[in-house]
Amino acid sequence: MSSIENKEDHAAKSGNNWQEESIAATSTYSEDSMIMMPTTSASQIEDPVGPLSLKLQKMGIEASFSKILEFGSRGSKNKQITDAIAQLIYRDNLPFSVVEGEGFGKLIKLLAPLYKISCRKTITGMIDGKYEEKKAIIINKLQSVTNICLTIDEWKDLQMKSYLGVTNHFIKNFKIVSFNIACEPLAKSHTAEYLSTTTKNICEKWEIPEVKIVAVTTDNGANIVKTIELAFGRAKHIRCTAHTLNLVVQNSVMVIKIKLFIDKVRKIVQWFHQSGVGADQLTNSQKAENVPEGKIKHLIRDVSTRWNSQLHMLERFLAIRGTVGGILLNHPNAPPMIQASEIADLQYGAIQSSI
Repeated sequence: MSSIENKEDHAAKSGNNWQEESIAATSTYSEDSMIMMPTTSASQIEDPVGPLSLKLQKMGIEASFSKILEFGSRGSKNKQITDAIAQLIYRDNLPFSVVEGEGFGKLIKLLAPLYKISCRKTITGMIDGKYEEKKAIIINKLQSVTNICLTIDEWKDLQMKSYLGVTNHFIKNFKIVSFNIACEPLAKSHTAEYLSTTTKNICEKWEIPEVKIVAVTTDNGANIVKTIELAFGRAKHIRCTAHTLNLVVQNSVMVIKIKLFIDKVRKIVQWFHQSGVGADQLTNSQKAENVPEGKIKHLIRDVSTRWNSQLHMLERFLAIRGTVGGILLNHPNAPPMIQASEIADLQYGAIQSSI
């Protein structure tokens, strides 16, 4: 046992002597060259990566704080995301309230956890600022244009609020360029005098002098026709060809026999749109006939201001008249199916229109 202990003591002493000699060697210098040799402490030998680890930790902390600052109210990332949200709203015509939605908040939290969604007021202000920027660009472009045409129309939204839409058109490098410059709410009665004043104010706001306006296109409404006459003169007014054609078609179907026939088809179409049971049966009947999902047909309603919608309604009715007739027979409260002779007349009319 004693010999083993002596060997262990000798090894320990040898190790200590080697460590001491190594440390001493690193702190000596050559008298001949007078060059100081680098020194190393014992603690550095035991933990050589300590300073590097601390440096990496410091860099990591600085990077984390830098990332947090980027998403702060004045950070670059915050500005980029807020700008993108503003563009999402005005490009996709979304309501400002989208930023207050729960689902939108969850989406942003998932994509950018450090970003705090700007309030509705902030987004509204940003979009107003974007509008002014775009407006300035358009006004600058219009300065170099010598001839400008306008299209003006009245319309109503789903809440039945009235607006006056104004679009300008000009030719640049042999291409037509168009800008919608106004969607002005109309607060008063739509008299020609009121609409004329509103139109002139819009042109002044966009710095479009009357001398540059060579033509103004509108529909055939009596008040809007008078509006253009008061604002720009009768010589500059052009009546919309499509609207005029629509009036021609509407007048042609006012013949009693044709009108009664179209009214019968329209009542059938309206019934299918109002009856959930009827609409489901129309779909299921076509599925039973092995009609593919993407080719199932539904009845089309006509729109009074679009003459071709009336044609589409009649053509679709003809295409699925067999299925429609079978369903109507099973519903006593449904409108009656049109007679075979009337269908023959309708088919003849469809052939003539296709020619």
